[in-house]
Amino acid sequence: MTLAERIKAARKARQMSQETLAHRAGMSLRAFRSLERGEALDPHYSTLQGIADALSVSVSELVGESAPPKAEALAPVTPLRESLRALPDETRRSVFLGALAAESGTWVAGTVSGDLEELKRFMASTNVQSPGLVLEAVYELWPESQELAEHVEARAREEAQRTNDELAQSGAFSDESRRRRHGA
Repeated sequence: MTLAERIKAARKARQMSQETLAHRAGMSLRAFRSLERGEALDPHYSTLQGIADALSVSVSELVGESAPPKAEALAPVTPLRESLRALPDETRRSVFLGALAAESGTWVAGTVSGDLEELKRFMASTNVQSPGLVLEAVYELWPESQELAEHVEARAREEAQRTNDELAQSGAFSDESRRRRHGA
């Protein structure tokens, strides 16, 4: 088993999303995904230590100097994939957008409250606790969706920045604006 496979197995055994593990390990999501795909072949020790700490394992376990996590721990993901495949396209789209919004913490373009409700129903029906696990299953079934998610998140960040810039330029939250409104 490769380092990438051990990291992925340990993460899934703990039902942790890539986003959550990357955050807890102090890494960017992009760097973590690259490592988990096996593209980063010689990670720095501090990177391995951060991942190991986030997974509550030792670095030696992570690099394969002891037994890898048991495969039975991955069982919850298989029914999740099957459940996703069985959804009608429109419902699958809503679940994907809802999971993306919930996991990234941003209100992504095209997401409506119904998407989050659809995600809640889907998670309840599959007994999954993390929107990140739903996203990972979508990414594994439809790899092109990961690139789409990154694009959607980037657009949401740009829109949020544009809104912040507009608010700053309007002076709506400035001390001067407050003084004008309150006659001070």
